[in-house]
Order: sequence, then structure tokens, then C-alpha cells
Amino acid sequence: MPNGANQQVIMNAPGNSDVGSLIVGLALVAIVIALYFLPSIIASLRNHSNRVSIFVLNLFLGWTFLGWVVALIWSFSDNTIERDALDQDSEPFNLQTWGTIAAFVVFAIVAVALVTRRGRVGTNSQEVARLSAPAVSNPQNEVMNSRIYPDNEEFKQSRSTSGFQTYTNNRYGFRIVYPESFVAQQPPENGDGLTLKSEDGKATLTAWGMNNSGFTLKEDFDRSIKDVHGELGYNTMGRNWFVVSWTDGETLGYTKEFVGGASENAFTFTFPAEQRSQYDSIVTIIERSFKPGDIESSH
Repeated sequence: MPNGANQQVIMNAPGNSDVGSLIVGLALVAIVIALYFLPSIIASLRNHSNRVSIFVLNLFLGWTFLGWVVALIWSFSDNTIERDALDQDSEPFNLQTWGTIAAFVVFAIVAVALVTRRGRVGTNSQEVARLSAPAVSNPQNEVMNSRIYPDNEEFKQSRSTSGFQTYTNNRYGFRIVYPESFVAQQPPENGDGLTLKSEDGKATLTAWGMNNSGFTLKEDFDRSIKDVHGELGYNTMGRNWFVVSWTDGETLGYTKEFVGGASENAFTFTFPAEQRSQYDSIVTIIERSFKPGDIESSH
């Protein structure tokens, strides 16, 4: 187990439903566009004699809000003409107006779709979900073979969510779930945590505890960001915890650490970027299951 706070990871908030998010996003875009061009729509429906000018004002100055309000008030003025009095040049304007609005709608929908797809398949650390790997690995965790140690006192496990097992650390009291297909590596003698690996050995979950050497939450958070080797991704700090994520292009990783006055509990999950679709939802389950022990006491 790591005895320092140098393990870094990445995370990209794993998505729940890309299709649902896309539908909601497109609906919101359509509503916003309809509201933006409301003055032009009203002017067109009322056969306003200045609907061309209203549309131009709405199009180029509507974003200032004041321009939008002026266009809206103007569209309700009495300067209208009867439909049967429209000349031949006015009708094409209606088609042109609605065609322009439709073009804007199509452009916005395509843009949102492309951005959403990029956020789903890309590994840009500024998008949602970035997972990472430890910046510094501990040799004690690497020399492990494929044996499982179910009888070890530090490896208490019970059935949890379908497809997952629960690990509870006796020394520090933290609890975390992990995929039942993961293989437990031999625990360290000091009982500070456990390392598990996927069957192909490419994904690693390490959970550990350590006594606090006097560092504050902010100091540990800043040090973790500074120690990142790769591109820093999503990172944030809560009341007594922080998250740091990163990617080096080939590996994605995520770490979450609880920092108390006397001890710290943390976990790190890393896997290849090519297996992201397989592990995104798993990281979410692991993160939500992670419960610290008594971090206000030394162990």
C-alpha cells in the first residue's frame, strides 16, 4: 500500500445515459432558439410591415437582451398589413425568415451532437470523466501473483451489488466494493489496505489508509495535483475529501482521498484508455461505495 499521497488518478465523471443526455440537450437548444427568435416569429405571424427590420435586429442584437426586448415590443406594434394586401415580395421574406431560423436550428443541433459525441468517446481531460493511474507505484503491490487470500483477516469480504464484492479494512475501517472478477493481491503485513487486479492484469484498484503526518486537506490536495504525471483532468475538493484525475494518453485513472485530523483513507483506480467503455460505470459504483473509517483517530 502507498505510504504517501503521491498516487494520482483521473476521472471523468462516468456518464449514465448518453442518449438521454443528447435528447435533453437538443430539446433545450430548440427551446432556447425558439425564445431567441420569438420577436421575429411574432412579427411574421402578425404580418408586420417591418418584419424584415425586426428580424435583422433580433438576429444581430437579440443576444444583448435589450435588443431582444426592443424587437419584441416592436413586433407587437400596430404597424401591420392585411394578408390579402401583401405584395408579391413580402411572401418570399416569410420563407426566407423561417428558412434562416431553421438553418440556425439545424446548425445548433449538429453542433450539440458533435460535442456530445466527443465528450463520450474522447479522452480530453477537460471533458467529463477522466480516470487515472497512480503516478508512483509501490513495488510491494506489483510483485503479486494470481492467488487469492480469502482467509486473511485483512480481506473480509461479503456479497454486495450483483457482480461486486465488498472489502472492509480492519485497521482503518474503510469500506469499498470491487468487481468480483478482480483478483486480490497479497496484503501488506501492516494491514493498511489491499490491491486488486483485473483478470488481464491491466486494471488496478488500490485502497489504503495511513496516519496523517500533519497535512491539511488543502495541502494534500495541492500536493496531489503537483505530483500528477500527465494531463490533469477533473479535480475538486469537498469538506473532508478531494478527487484528482489525469491521463497520460494511454492510461486513465481516478483517486479519491478522505483526509481527517489523524488519518487518511483513499483509493486509486487505473485502467487502459482503450478499455474506458468497460470501466466508466464501474468507477462510478466504486466511488459511491467508498466509505471512510474513523479518520479523526490514529490507527
